[in-house]
Amino acid sequence: MDSIARPMLRHIVGASLLAVCASSQATNYSWTIGNYSFLPNPITMSDSVTADAGGDKNFSGISLVNDGAILWNPSERLGFVSSSLTNNNVVDLRGDANLTYVGGAASTFINNATFQKSVAFGTTTIGSGISFTNNGGIIRAAAGTIDFASGSATFNVGTQFTGAGVNRVSSSASFNGAFTSDNLVLTGGNFTGSGASIGGAVLWTGGQLVGNWTVGSGHTLHVQSDIDKNFSGVAFTNFGAVNWQTSERAGFVSSAVTNHGLFDLKNDANLTYAGGGASSFTNAATGIFRKSGGAGASVIGSGVSFINDGGVINAAAGTIEFAGGSATFNANTQFTGAGVNRVSNNASFNGAFTSANLVLSGGNFTGGSASISGPVEWTGGQFVGTWTLATGHTLYARTGSEKNFFGTTFVNDGTLNWQTANRVGFVSSAFVNNGTFNLEADANLTYIGGSASSFTNNLTFLKSAGTGTTTIGSSIGFVNNGGTIQADTGTIDFAGGSATFNAGTQFSGAGVNRVSNHASFNGAFTSANLVLDGGNYTGGAAVIGGTVTWTGGQFVGGWTLASGQTLNAQSGIDKNLSGTAFVNSGTLNWNTTDRIGFVSSSFTNNGIFDLKADANLTYIGGSASSFTNNAMFRKSAGAGTTTVGSAINFINNGGTIQADTGTINFAGGSATFNANTQFTGAGVNRLSNHASFNGAFTSANLVLEGGNFTGTAAAISGTVAWTGGQFVGSWTLAASQTLNAQSGSDKNFFGTTFVNNGRLNWNTAERVGFVSSSFVNNGTFDLKADANLSYAGGSASSFTNNGTLRKSDGTGSSTIGNAVNFSNPGTIEALSGTLVLPANFNNAGFIKGNATVQTTLLINAGHVAPGTSPGVLTLAGNFQQTSSGTLDIEIASTSVFDTLIVNGNAQLGGTLALQCIGACAIATGNSFVVLDATGDLTGTFATVTTSGFGAGFAYTLQYDTTNDLVRVNVTNAGIPPIPEPHTWALLIAGLGLVTTLARRRATRR
Repeated sequence: MDSIARPMLRHIVGASLLAVCASSQATNYSWTIGNYSFLPNPITMSDSVTADAGGDKNFSGISLVNDGAILWNPSERLGFVSSSLTNNNVVDLRGDANLTYVGGAASTFINNATFQKSVAFGTTTIGSGISFTNNGGIIRAAAGTIDFASGSATFNVGTQFTGAGVNRVSSSASFNGAFTSDNLVLTGGNFTGSGASIGGAVLWTGGQLVGNWTVGSGHTLHVQSDIDKNFSGVAFTNFGAVNWQTSERAGFVSSAVTNHGLFDLKNDANLTYAGGGASSFTNAATGIFRKSGGAGASVIGSGVSFINDGGVINAAAGTIEFAGGSATFNANTQFTGAGVNRVSNNASFNGAFTSANLVLSGGNFTGGSASISGPVEWTGGQFVGTWTLATGHTLYARTGSEKNFFGTTFVNDGTLNWQTANRVGFVSSAFVNNGTFNLEADANLTYIGGSASSFTNNLTFLKSAGTGTTTIGSSIGFVNNGGTIQADTGTIDFAGGSATFNAGTQFSGAGVNRVSNHASFNGAFTSANLVLDGGNYTGGAAVIGGTVTWTGGQFVGGWTLASGQTLNAQSGIDKNLSGTAFVNSGTLNWNTTDRIGFVSSSFTNNGIFDLKADANLTYIGGSASSFTNNAMFRKSAGAGTTTVGSAINFINNGGTIQADTGTINFAGGSATFNANTQFTGAGVNRLSNHASFNGAFTSANLVLEGGNFTGTAAAISGTVAWTGGQFVGSWTLAASQTLNAQSGSDKNFFGTTFVNNGRLNWNTAERVGFVSSSFVNNGTFDLKADANLSYAGGSASSFTNNGTLRKSDGTGSSTIGNAVNFSNPGTIEALSGTLVLPANFNNAGFIKGNATVQTTLLINAGHVAPGTSPGVLTLAGNFQQTSSGTLDIEIASTSVFDTLIVNGNAQLGGTLALQCIGACAIATGNSFVVLDATGDLTGTFATVTTSGFGAGFAYTLQYDTTNDLVRVNVTNAGIPPIPEPHTWALLIAGLGLVTTLARRRATRR
């Protein structure tokens, strides 16, 4: 019936075609043209309306409810004029027909069931003026495309987009609640969500998400190229996956995107502020923000606040760049991937995060207890706030723009490798190094501004590369708390003036650690390469271990150079001890001619102080300083002089003063040499100004040149040269030791008690001055030139000769002045020239020699023994021998015998002691003149003793007052004795003298 009825009805009704199905159970109505006005309304569940090609068909002024089926076969439009169509079952578009607003008021299409396009591969468009509302129904594009282009589509909860074709929204639409999609494409307009939740897969090629949106877990939003795509006034939450497959921007307008799932940038797309208020992108703890494609950069720009709440930021390809200046990375953030995660503008880091590829390239990196794990690269920008680099992890600073610590507390428990010559900038910051800070280039630590900053090293501060210098500048308080400062190459220069090196500090490496400005040292430290180059080095119980080089600057405070350790002073600038107590228990090598400056300091040497050049110890200022030597003070090099100057109290407490070369000159006037001092070396130790000597000392090379030498039980051992100055106090020249007085300036015994138990050689014609002194000679005082013993001032002095006073050289006279109370319990030897004794000299000891003794009257109460076994002694003056006196005459032969020549009167008494020496080669009838006076001879000897003569020896004693001489005449030579071998030499020595005497006698007679 249908096939017959349709043509007939079309012909009859024209615009209002009614077709009736023959079956009472299900009716199919055919519609070919005109308005839907005579067809059923509602369309019941069992009925259907089939639209076929014919002409325009409109829903005009109708509210149609479809509980059955509307089958639209043609591609002709579905016209809407002020109508509403409610679909409770199925509307099936079997061609590329559009839903078109034709006029009147806006129309509506409400889909509560299935709206589908089942045939044709073109596009069905729901145009403007038609409000499409889907109330949980199915929108199936089985073929071709259903395009919601009206701008007023609404998809409510439960909506399902299905089919092998495409469901497209190309204009504004509303999505309310959860919906599912196999083929939804969002291409343009505003997609306003109200609790909108995507299930399945949605493709977004253009337009804006507005309102409230969610991508459900396990579901996907695919973003592809076309036109601008924006998050605009939206709260977008992703629990599934957002695959951004285009390089077109992700635009943000007053929106908040929260990612709990995967947000995957598969190309070089940027997150871009597109207007309105600031937007945010929050990557939650379960979220992954990934760039999986594109070799370029995806930039999170300004106006988009990126917040990572512990999620993963995965740059699997290319670069994710946080350039917006408001990124925040909260605790447990993970930066991963084979590409690069870059922060190029301000960002905040809160808590611990991990990194495989983070690059910090610009802006302020504000830390809130931020903790870095994994490798991070730093090419520019500033650390701000509180930061920690975790143990076992690495921060690489590389070439780029300026890098600063700005108002930060940064704790490094890992490794910071500074691989660039760019400065390490500090602004009001504190850096604490508990790991390794490794400078791999010649980079400086530089104050940039703000308040002073600090760098505290508790472990390793290392310069491992760069042949130049790394400088720690001013306003950076470098504090080393027992850590290692290791310059493997080049130089680390602490030039800031506020470095502090606490106990346990270690300076190591093949390079140089240099302090060129003020620094503090507290406690013990070790050094392999420390150079002190300038400034004040303030010690707080500082102890040097290892080797330190000193080229300039000042030691201040308390310092010790430990035993077995070395301080090398080298040429440079002034080097001073300033307000310091410095104890050297090791070796201080002074390798330069630069002075050793002292300012209000004490230096105690318990080790070796070795002057390897002609350097002086010089007072620079302040109160007087002291140098106390308890061990070795040595000059091992330099042919010139090292002077210990004024206002430096040099105190030697039993130490050795060793001048191996050149001269050490104590010129300060306040040197003190205490018991057991030793002056040694092949050079000269010279004292040219006042000094004190306490107790015994030894000398191989001491020269006393000027000033007062004040002795307190001072005792000389060894050899001392005396060229000027005065002995004061109490002195002893020890037995078998030597004091050599030599030409120079005045030499005096001044208010001294001087005991000579050794040998004092007076090798100069300069006087022996006495001022209020007592000289006791128990040894030998040898005048080796025509020098006088002279009163030089003060009260009367005394010279007591218990040993030997000898004049062994000089053809002139040596006079013992009358103001010198001279006594001779010992021996006077006149061996050369004339020894002038005080007037009316009373001799209690021995007077010997082959030369001349002069006095107005020699009163002999002791012994006068001419010659030196035997010889002739001449007395220029009168001779008087008392009853206790003895004239000792030795006779060897008629040509060798003693004679006393008195150039004056001779008054005899006492004893004549005759001794035959040698072979005693005398014969009966021999005669010997034993005393010959030029003046009157009076008196006789009370006693004559003989010894050494042969048995039967007999003699007579002749007092020849005519010729004023005394002869011994042999009347019986007796039997000659056998001489001892040693007497032959004495006989030969005296022979020349006796021959001279014989000539004198012949001339006189």
